[in-house]
Amino acid sequence: MTLAGVVMAVSLGAVAQERFTLKREEAQTGSHIKREAATGNIPLDKPYRDFTPEQKRIVKKPYENMKENDEPPFPEKGLAELYMTMSKVHAKVHANGLVDMEVVVDPAGKPLNVLVYSSPDEKASEIMAMALMATKYKPALCSGQPCQQNFLFRAKLTPGY
Repeated sequence: MTLAGVVMAVSLGAVAQERFTLKREEAQTGSHIKREAATGNIPLDKPYRDFTPEQKRIVKKPYENMKENDEPPFPEKGLAELYMTMSKVHAKVHANGLVDMEVVVDPAGKPLNVLVYSSPDEKASEIMAMALMATKYKPALCSGQPCQQNFLFRAKLTPGY
């Protein structure tokens, strides 16, 4: 049986950074060891407000023209649920490659639409779009005020370990 891996594509800086992992809910048949479902360089189980200044910088880096006090939209409960869904989808479709999507999030934190730029599998795109639309978001802040902005969702689907 092949294990699927999801690597967060938020690993942007060349600086050595902490590695955070999300374990699968169940161990592989014949083992008690729960394999990694996703890895990244920001906590997967924390909301944006609980990030360190460095972790917030990592999240903000791909957003152009974001000022010091501005904040991007972000899932209210963190990324764990989205990446666990992506891991489950990957285990079913066995397609590897980059998933690059954006969610248009309104000033109240409500998702309005999902834009798909790339995905190795159409079914994976559909399921992840539904998961992204079902997620509650912390709205973006522009000059201290809630504003509409896109939440960037990127993942690299890799073969099993």
